[in-house]
Amino acid sequence: MKQVNVPQLPLQGPRDLELQFPDGWDVEICNMVGFDRAAITNDEIRAALKKPQGTPAFGDLAKGGKEVAIIFDDYARASK
Repeated sequence: MKQVNVPQLPLQGPRDLELQFPDGWDVEICNMVGFDRAAITNDEIRAALKKPQGTPAFGDLAKGGKEVAIIFDDYARASK
């Protein structure tokens, strides 16, 4: 049997889910881009918010407005 460990529950104390497959199966692990990069720091987050890529700064986008909504996708929950 081939054993593959799949990471799960990143926000609840990461642990692996052990899966086993028959030896005759061709099993390949396809990680998402950036999975092995170091986590970004708070300073890097602040810098990115001050100068986002491909769009004007948030302050410029909000000029003349009275309310702002910023939406983040939560990878720990399913989204559609």
